[in-house]
Amino acid sequence: MILAPMTTLTPSGPFLDGASMLRDTVGCATKLCKRCENVPFDDGKYGGFLHQSGTESEYLKLDDDDKRRELDVDFELVDFWPDLELLSISAKTCGFCALLRSELQKSKVHIDVKSGWISVKLTYHWRDRHGDPPPRSNYSLLGLDAHIFLKMDHSREPELLLSRIDAVDGPCQRWLRLYTTPPIGYLCEENISKVTALLKDSETTQRPTFFPTRVLDLGCQSKEDDAPPKNMRLVLKEDALEKVKECPPYVTLSYCWGPTEQASTQATTTNNNISERMETISIKTVSKVIQDAIAVCRVFKIRYLWVDALCIIQGDVQDWERESSIMGITFENAYFTIAAASSKSCNDSFLSKSLPVLELPYVSSINPEANGTYRAVAGNYDSESYYYSSAEFADILGPWFFRSWVHQERYMSRRLLIFGQNMVHAEFKKPSHVFYRMADQDLDYESWRDLVGQYSSSQITLIKDRLPAISGLARLYAEALGDQYLAGMWRNDLHVSLFWDFYAETESLNELVESFDAPGLYLAPSWSWIQPNTNIEFAMPRFFLDNWSNRQPQCDIIEAECVTVGLNAFGEVSSGYIVISAKTSALEFEWATASIFSSGGTCYTPRADFKFDWESNSETFCPEGYLLVLLGSCLDDKVEPCSCGNRFGASEFEGLLVDNDEARHQICDDGTTFVKADVNLHHPLDSVEVSENSFNEEQVRSDGSIWSDAGEDDASESIGEQLCHKCSVAPENQCAYGLILYHAKKAGEFYRVGLFNSRPVGHAPHGGLKFCEEWEMRTITII
Repeated sequence: MILAPMTTLTPSGPFLDGASMLRDTVGCATKLCKRCENVPFDDGKYGGFLHQSGTESEYLKLDDDDKRRELDVDFELVDFWPDLELLSISAKTCGFCALLRSELQKSKVHIDVKSGWISVKLTYHWRDRHGDPPPRSNYSLLGLDAHIFLKMDHSREPELLLSRIDAVDGPCQRWLRLYTTPPIGYLCEENISKVTALLKDSETTQRPTFFPTRVLDLGCQSKEDDAPPKNMRLVLKEDALEKVKECPPYVTLSYCWGPTEQASTQATTTNNNISERMETISIKTVSKVIQDAIAVCRVFKIRYLWVDALCIIQGDVQDWERESSIMGITFENAYFTIAAASSKSCNDSFLSKSLPVLELPYVSSINPEANGTYRAVAGNYDSESYYYSSAEFADILGPWFFRSWVHQERYMSRRLLIFGQNMVHAEFKKPSHVFYRMADQDLDYESWRDLVGQYSSSQITLIKDRLPAISGLARLYAEALGDQYLAGMWRNDLHVSLFWDFYAETESLNELVESFDAPGLYLAPSWSWIQPNTNIEFAMPRFFLDNWSNRQPQCDIIEAECVTVGLNAFGEVSSGYIVISAKTSALEFEWATASIFSSGGTCYTPRADFKFDWESNSETFCPEGYLLVLLGSCLDDKVEPCSCGNRFGASEFEGLLVDNDEARHQICDDGTTFVKADVNLHHPLDSVEVSENSFNEEQVRSDGSIWSDAGEDDASESIGEQLCHKCSVAPENQCAYGLILYHAKKAGEFYRVGLFNSRPVGHAPHGGLKFCEEWEMRTITII
């Protein structure tokens, strides 16, 4: 929406001719040397042609069927690192050389080599613009990459310096279908007007009844002609509400404290200085991020600001536990949240960013009327995130986005004002929506698993905060689900959520077990996805549980408990256990002898696949002492179609039926099956009545409301494309999945140390639930 302030590189000095005609044609001030005169994009060189669709303006296409392409530029530079003597000379008179030299000096090249020859090559990226509305066919010029090669090591992947491309609305922008250059300045009049309108549009007559324990009073009540106050103060909730009838609006700040050396320098509130903080705080003494947040609040005339560093008493354990337990509510009820996405630390301003920008001339070789200029905007971009996601999403990626606490803050905030590298993103939802990113999703077990799957890859300074950092979300889900919360999981979903996997770095079973028994910090029980403190997914190699239909529990949870620490009922835990009744079996030796181990501790056998929570291999593996526990079953996606006549496409069938935990279908005495339709699907019916053999294949296909017409190629690969309900739940078609346990010190107690699955087709003829037919029912305790 809004572009950050830019630094335009326009070097002075004598101009080295070579592209002067092109510059003069479009009025571009950038000077280019002989080596760089081919940097401006030449559409004729890459086989482009004119295209027009409907009423759209004429635009450039490079292929009839639109393909992603990397377009080499006729440019090569060889120079000696780190002096860059050749580039330093040309940078005095060439705008592109000046930009390249500046970005090279800020790059990671110095990490790889202290000195040596490097070469630089350029490529343009022609790709579809992710984030555009369907059919998303807007192929355009997205970026310009500089590939930095180390001459002494050709095997090393080149370092990439990326520049995104945009242009002001005009012939050049429309012809190349570039992103439009947003207004200059984060808090320019145009942006303030837009955000003000969005705030007004999203307001509701009902004010929140919640107000934080403490807030910063910014003194925004001065007259417009007065200079803004130079001081603020910390006020208690009681003082802020003393003379008002309803809770006044307040703003929350979401930001990164940064590395310890940075975080330790910011002003905080402690028990020693809280009295002083309630008297006065000089604004110039607080960190740059907080100063910027104050400026934003004053622009939108918001008097109160909540910042964790100053509104929570640092070093006071009880105050921290109390405040962290309501942090989710604090963000949920804020008038809006300021997200300092571009700031890497508390001392890094998000309002005074200045990114290098170079204006380049453009005249089409195909359509001479499509001329003008475009901009190469250099920045700290990640190539994968930039080219495979929208420009808006790539703009906010960085330390802030991957911070664990931010995960909850951005999900709970009703209105977000995100300050990215180049733009301000206003993400406001209607008052009825709770999550700005999950507004259209139900608060159910599946959405929780999706949420924690994303959260598990986030970064946190203190490992013990892994549970407190999502306690606000857990509290919200608890109200919706009415279920028992167990260290990141829900009791009624344990038959699915216990089945999580991660990339194991532990080298042996002994090392893994010792980590469970180690004195000191207790993080979570062995069965909780919190325990490994790394990225997890509810799957194992070749078996993605969340994608498979008809998941059914094959176990009973007899008892489950987690003991929490302190005042946060959804925070840290000191212990936890699950008592489960299920089919169990010892891991028999003959299964392991037939195995083939691969990296990551995965073992494939004729009857089942096993994944261990450490880096096991066939030479060190000993199968003694393990216990297999059956958790659940699901439909095998490789099962052959049935011939019953009453068929459903699996994807439609799963969407039509209510979740497993509820009544999924009703079968009457006459054999009629009633299936309740999901209003989010394309079906025009509130419900459909299906009698056995009442539809043949042709009828169902032509109706389109039941059959999943995914194409013949998909039929053999998706979940039972042509199975009736009876066959879809038949035991012989069900995969079996569960946990691998290992005995703990106390008799009858076990640790989770891995996963297994067995599929009726993949492990035929003894796979699936048949694999567990002879197992013994036992009641065991997992800690």
